[in-house]
Amino acid sequence: MKPVSDQETLPHTRLPYHLLHNVLTGLGYSHGQDEEAFTYRYVLSDESSSGETVLLLPYHMSADDRTASVEWVNAAVTAGKAEQELRTEASAKLHETAEVLRRKLEDWEKMQQSNNSSMAQNEKEMIRLGKDMEGMKTNGELRERGVVPDPIQS
Repeated sequence: MKPVSDQETLPHTRLPYHLLHNVLTGLGYSHGQDEEAFTYRYVLSDESSSGETVLLLPYHMSADDRTASVEWVNAAVTAGKAEQELRTEASAKLHETAEVLRRKLEDWEKMQQSNNSSMAQNEKEMIRLGKDMEGMKTNGELRERGVVPDPIQS
């Protein structure tokens, strides 16, 4: 196995395991485990003459098995293709993977923040809802006009 040359430039990635698994399998990785670590495997080429070339992306699980940390610096490729071509292809795939994981993690974090079980998710929405409600008639005002107000919401 050969390390991928520029993986040190990729940021540390820690995210919920289900998110990691969904993204990586969606990108064509398969889950594996060897005697040393949990890994995701991506087949870079399957050339019958030189054999299969695989990108190995190791990760560690948290103690509670809810989150995982991707170990970019330990990513490696199995032999098979010409070395420079192999490193270029593996590096491109690692950077693509890191970018997709970063975007998915950002989306997931935004969703977690906004899922606060309230009508307004942020201050801007509260101001807008307040202005909308200023123009609404109260139940008493509606009854005076002969209109039946909405029933009490439960």
